[in-house]
Amino acid sequence: MNAALTVVVPTFNRVDLLRECLQSIREQSMRPAETIVVDDGSTEDVAGFISREFSEVRLVRMDKNGGFCRAANAGFRAATSEFIFLLNNDMTLDHDCIEHLMRGADARTLRTPLVLFKSDPDTIYCAGDRILTNGRPEPIGFRKPLAGSTMPARVFGVTFGAALIPHAALRRVGYLDEKFVAYFEDADFCMRARWAGLDCMLVPEAVAYHVGSASLGGKTSRRSMLCYRNHALLVAKNFPLAVILRFLPALVLERWHQAGMMLSSARAERGAIGALAVLLAGTNSLLATMAHAIRGRSHLRSRAITNREFIALLTRPDERQ
Repeated sequence: MNAALTVVVPTFNRVDLLRECLQSIREQSMRPAETIVVDDGSTEDVAGFISREFSEVRLVRMDKNGGFCRAANAGFRAATSEFIFLLNNDMTLDHDCIEHLMRGADARTLRTPLVLFKSDPDTIYCAGDRILTNGRPEPIGFRKPLAGSTMPARVFGVTFGAALIPHAALRRVGYLDEKFVAYFEDADFCMRARWAGLDCMLVPEAVAYHVGSASLGGKTSRRSMLCYRNHALLVAKNFPLAVILRFLPALVLERWHQAGMMLSSARAERGAIGALAVLLAGTNSLLATMAHAIRGRSHLRSRAITNREFIALLTRPDERQ
């Protein structure tokens, strides 16, 4: 057992997925000191399920469904270990995943396992995250065959679907920004961590498997609206003015791309009138978060790296492999 580690699993319903996730934690070669499940206002009997099948798991219950960020933060507050392994409920782990992640772990580095598609474990879901110069976060290696792929040791960020986070990093950077609700919240955290001088790395020997898009029930328009809003929030909070001006054309094009994705998915689900309603809702939500974004730039006043060093961490779209 590893007394330095707490696993935190936020969940909203989906006991079927949670069962497999918790079983894979139970079977780890290096078991954590504790596992915390944060029940994010589920309508399913998550508490009864935990009591019957995983009595060793500690349950934190939210009063209502508030989204991934709020649930994850509740888990962070409840955790007492030196390291926290944040895990989606639709993830399962190879039996030695935690052992590999913890080997050499330090207080200044966020770590992530290699994540494969559960339905096709020969295909990469995520090998760490990158941030493009247009502000878009992307999973590295998404849908590429595992065979022959080169794994990057250092990455811009880690996916919070499976992330080893030092408690010291939370104390320095703060918790997840709950305005994001879901999507890009990990990119925001990793940007703040990078500005604070922290590092991020992929541990390819540690392997996890992801179902994908299960947490929001596959609702594409909802996901696209959050991405549309959160991309702007991400850039407004974390790009200094000089960086925004340098990449302004690419940033504007990405705003159009995000709007197009949101409208396309909304039209497919709700028709033309429904798509217009989603556009208005997304725009209103975006405008409502801008004051928060401006306030959130305060961390840039005490940054540990220069603009030049930050830009060097970004990836141009034509540099993607």
